[in-house]
Amino acid sequence: VLGAVMHPERHVYFVRKMNYYGGGQSEKLLKIEMDYSTINKNLQNLNYDTPVYICHEGKIIFSNRDGENIGDEYEKFSDYKEVEYKKTSNIYGAQLEIYVLRPETDLIGKLVERLPMLLLLFSINIFFPLIMVLLLNRSLTARISRLSSIFRNTEDENLVEIENVSAKDEIGDLMRNYNRMVSRITTLVNIVYKNRILEQEMTVARQKAELLALRSQINPHFLFNALESIRMHSVIRKEKITAEMVEKLAVMQRQYVDWGEDLIEVGKEMEIVKNYMDLQQYRFGKRLSYRLDVETECQHQKIPKLTIVTFAENACVHGIEKKTAPGWIFITVYRENEEMCIEVEDTGEGMTEKEFDSMRRKMKNASIELLENEKGVGIINACLRLKMMSHDRVQFELNGEEGTGVSVLIRLPFIESEKG
Repeated sequence: VLGAVMHPERHVYFVRKMNYYGGGQSEKLLKIEMDYSTINKNLQNLNYDTPVYICHEGKIIFSNRDGENIGDEYEKFSDYKEVEYKKTSNIYGAQLEIYVLRPETDLIGKLVERLPMLLLLFSINIFFPLIMVLLLNRSLTARISRLSSIFRNTEDENLVEIENVSAKDEIGDLMRNYNRMVSRITTLVNIVYKNRILEQEMTVARQKAELLALRSQINPHFLFNALESIRMHSVIRKEKITAEMVEKLAVMQRQYVDWGEDLIEVGKEMEIVKNYMDLQQYRFGKRLSYRLDVETECQHQKIPKLTIVTFAENACVHGIEKKTAPGWIFITVYRENEEMCIEVEDTGEGMTEKEFDSMRRKMKNASIELLENEKGVGIINACLRLKMMSHDRVQFELNGEEGTGVSVLIRLPFIESEKG
């Protein structure tokens, strides 16, 4: 039995009947009196972070929370939803319920409580490292920035040694190694530079010799083909108009002989092409028609001499000559973005797929060695000189079908000039 007396001090009593022997004896009771204030204070002094309540028959007997008025009746326990742990215990015959509630979260209060420690940790983790970084900046960061500046200067091919390197750490070793590298490179440049100049002079001499060889091949190549065309037509038709064709041939021949400069403007080259096409039209008659078209801004672009004529001749000999029906040859020069395009298209006999593959390979891989091993030199010669003139930036496209004709497209970098 639990009870409380209504006076300034709250007490807790445990009362229990005692066993007795025989009849007629009086009933005996055991009463245990406990000081409520002392027990409650001891419970609060345990410093539990969570609320703890000890209840009897639904009333709160003890609690580790403040605010209990010893003069009031025991309060009813109502926070059942917040109970984290519950246990029932029998003490001196009284059924006591022990409730442990969920921890109370007071983040702001805890932060305020631990503010000095947080400030100390903040100082240790922020200010002290910042001071250390500032101290190291003069030694490490400044030297790294100096190295970075030196390395940026290498983009201008200006290798400069680092002066006053005295530190013994890794950055100092890096600086000293850089100085050794600069010294070594400077020595190698001085040695290699003279050898490179000599090599370039030899390369230029070799290229000039190759150009002379190419010119010596291309001169009789065109001359003999043109003369054969005139001879065959003269034999067959016996016409005096042959004199006019010989005059055109003479104009062309002067171009073949005059090799003072290997490059020629596209407009001048197209005049040679027209003379050649007139010769071929004289030969084939109505079997051959042609059309020449050059955009104005391409007139003054430079190309190797007799380049377009070579492809025009190939269209006549291998396209129109092999076809009995009338055919056309279209030669167009135009600009497309940053490229000049030279297109030579015929409606002649065309080629087989195998012949197309072989011709594409020869055009792409044109070289002196290939010229020495091939019978036909015209197209390979022109492709090689285009590659040399454009520093291998020329592109060749070859398309067509057997029986329908061939289309050759040459792409060269467009060179901006005052004229073009």
